[in-house]
Amino acid sequence: MNNPIKITLCTVVLIVVTLSAFSQSREVPFTQDDRDRLIRLEERMAAMEKSTAERFGTMEKSINERFEAIDDKLDKLYTLIYFILGGVFGLIGLIFWDRRSYIKPVKEDIRELQNALKEYAKKQPELADILRSHGLM
Repeated sequence: MNNPIKITLCTVVLIVVTLSAFSQSREVPFTQDDRDRLIRLEERMAAMEKSTAERFGTMEKSINERFEAIDDKLDKLYTLIYFILGGVFGLIGLIFWDRRSYIKPVKEDIRELQNALKEYAKKQPELADILRSHGLM
């Protein structure tokens, strides 16, 4: 450490460190203006929180109303679908009933016709041969 530059450098570093330590330990005064600013800031923050809460409340209410409207529309749509399905199944049932009631008299007419042909075939041998060849006698 004989070098004068090293000694000077160490002295400067020591002085800077000492002064920086004293400058950091100094108290910052908290004035009445600072206190008033903090109070105003808290009031503004409370007002912002209140307005934000009101906005979110109205948004939540409108969203709930929209969902309820959509639910009502879906309920009406389901009711319409049930009526349509009931009508389709009713129509299918009517078609089956109509066919069955239409076929029954036709079958009876065919049996009567077969009986009449069988009676007539007893008198006509050619007709009896034709009915036998078709399996009707």
